Parts: sequence; C-alpha cells; structure tokens
Amino acid sequence: MHNFKRILTVVITMLLLLGLTGCSEKKSSTVTNVQKSVDATGNKAGDDNKINLNNLNITLPKNWMKRGNESELFFDDENKQTVGGISIVGYYGNYKDSLPNHSKILSTENIDSGLGKGKLFTIEQSNSAASNNTKTWNEIHAIIPVDKNNMAYDIWINVKKDILIDILDSLH
Repeated sequence: MHNFKRILTVVITMLLLLGLTGCSEKKSSTVTNVQKSVDATGNKAGDDNKINLNNLNITLPKNWMKRGNESELFFDDENKQTVGGISIVGYYGNYKDSLPNHSKILSTENIDSGLGKGKLFTIEQSNSAASNNTKTWNEIHAIIPVDKNNMAYDIWINVKKDILIDILDSLH
C-alpha cells in the first residue's frame, strides 16, 4: 500500500509538470518586414483603421487653438476652454448611431464639407443617469462618413453653429 501511494504521487507530479510545461511553451512567429506605402491621408496603405487627424488642414476662429493627437483633436477658445473637437467614430449606415451617448437630437440637416457629405445634428447632451448630475448642454455635431472601414469624422462644437459651418468649409 505504501508503494502504491508513492507511485501515485510520482505519477500525479509528472502529469502536473507536463501540463505546466505546455503552458509556458513559446510559440514561434514569423515577422515580415513589409514596407507600406503612404497614401494621401498620411496613413500607411493597408492600415485602414487609422486616420491621422493631424494631417487635416483646419482653419479655426482667431485666438482658438488646436490640441490633441492623431486620433482626437480639441479646439480651445481664447480662454483656454474646450469648445469643440474632431474624432473618428464608428459609422454603420445610420448617422444617429455615431452620436455621443446620452444625447437627444433637437434638429438635423444635410451638409456638404471639404471632407464630403454628411449630417449636422444639434443635440442636447447630458451625463449618465448613474452620475446623478442632471446638467444638460447643447452641442452641434457634424458626422461625415469616411470612405473606408465603417468610420466617420465627428466634428463638434458647443458654441454657435455658424462657427462649425466655417470650420467644415475650411477642412480638406
């Protein structure tokens, strides 16, 4: 009986060691060094999920500043308050699905900009119900689909609509 326990212990230990050894097994991978060409948007060909917003030519109102990175830009007014921005959002054929969460559409109109055709939405934005903050504010969003991979530009401001129209006209 004593030998049986010893043999059983050795067998279980060996099985555990074999099982754990398989978990740390290194997988070999082949790395290819493929040179990608850069298209007119500044993106690498084949890198369809990337749109570099820094490559956009934007004219902002006097004393406004642009800050951010290649995937999201913010517009700050002369008081260094954020009053708008541009980001890339998902777009699957329904403009409304590309709007921010917790928003109520107040008006919609068609637009034509330097980036293409889209829709302009005036929305009432609010915080989530879980925040217990009942404050609301208005924003104007232009959703302009991109010709690749179910994406759209979301250009927005929380000041006058005319300013957003001027920004949209300047974009290319």
